[in-house]
Amino acid sequence: MSRARRIAVAVALASLLVASASPALAAGDTYVSISDATVTPSAPAPGDTFTVSTTVRNLQSSANGFTLRYVRIVEDGRVRAYVSDLGSLGPGSELTVPLTASFSRPGTHELRVEAGGTTDDGHSKTVTYPVVVHVNDRAASVELDGSDVVADATSPLNVTVTNADGPAYRFEAPHNDGATFDDAETAELYADVYFDVNGFDEEGVGDRGVPPTIIQAGRDTLVAYFLTQSYADERWIASFYGEKPEKIDRYVNRVQKRAARIRDGARDRGLA
Repeated sequence: MSRARRIAVAVALASLLVASASPALAAGDTYVSISDATVTPSAPAPGDTFTVSTTVRNLQSSANGFTLRYVRIVEDGRVRAYVSDLGSLGPGSELTVPLTASFSRPGTHELRVEAGGTTDDGHSKTVTYPVVVHVNDRAASVELDGSDVVADATSPLNVTVTNADGPAYRFEAPHNDGATFDDAETAELYADVYFDVNGFDEEGVGDRGVPPTIIQAGRDTLVAYFLTQSYADERWIASFYGEKPEKIDRYVNRVQKRAARIRDGARDRGLA
């Protein structure tokens, strides 16, 4: 082989090696990310509402648009905030989504922002972004007299909220032995279930039993009740029913809306 031919072959082989070592972008890929998530105020007090402004971006290099189905804040498997049906992002576009939440107890909360949707070519994508929220300790003891009553009942619902050493949230109501919770959100949801079924009694149901009144009320009420129990969280309930977490959120939202209507009706009738 002539020297010139040997040089030509060597150059061709070198070019082939360089080409094979360079990563190629797959045709048709869609590149979605959460580019930022900021917390305002940066250090909320217990009970104060804060906002997580989340920016979801479909990169310019994407081959397809992206339909943003939901953005949510998750902590230990529990959804703290959720928005849905946010529209479509074309390549190179972005959307900032505000989500609001609050915590009743001081401390550091390690959250995860999740954004999920579907590409134009039918593929599902979910991206995540870590967020840490520091809730300042506001040493105080607060007693709340809810004065909200179940329709046709005559005794008030009293809730005592203590935010001091060993925070405890106490639920007391007619025909109920009362219950104590570690956070106000769970105590409030327990009260919503109570209003939704016009009262229930847990006496004799055991550690994991469910009052018959709640079982008869339907799946959404039962789901909300499960979320107030120490043995269950949103992931457990979603797996139990074979549903997505967002469906569990909708069940709970129905109960909360019905309970709010009952309380409003009681106020209109002068019972609260």
